[in-house]
Amino acid sequence: MSQTEFARLAHGCLAEVLKETARRCGGKTLEQDGLLLVSGTHRCPIFVNSAFRTGYMTAGEAFTRASKFFQDIGHEYEFWIREGEDDDLLAIAK
Repeated sequence: MSQTEFARLAHGCLAEVLKETARRCGGKTLEQDGLLLVSGTHRCPIFVNSAFRTGYMTAGEAFTRASKFFQDIGHEYEFWIREGEDDDLLAIAK
C-alpha cells in the first residue's frame, strides 16, 4: 500500500471515528459538500466539536460554514488539517 493510499484510508477512518463519537455521546453530525461538522454536548473545542474537510471545498467556504455552524450552537471548534493536503486551510487558520 502506498503512503498516499494509507493516508487516504486513515483520513476516512478518522472521519468515521469523529461521527461515531458524536453519535454515542448525544452529539450531532452534518456532512455536506465535502465538509464534515461534528458537535458534542460539551462546548470544548477539542475532538468533540470538529470541522473536517472530506472532499473539495475552498478553505474560505469551509471556515465560513464551520464558523456559522458552531457559532449558532455556542461552541468553539477545531479544524482538522492534513499537512500537505490542506495547506490552504492552514494558511487561513494562521
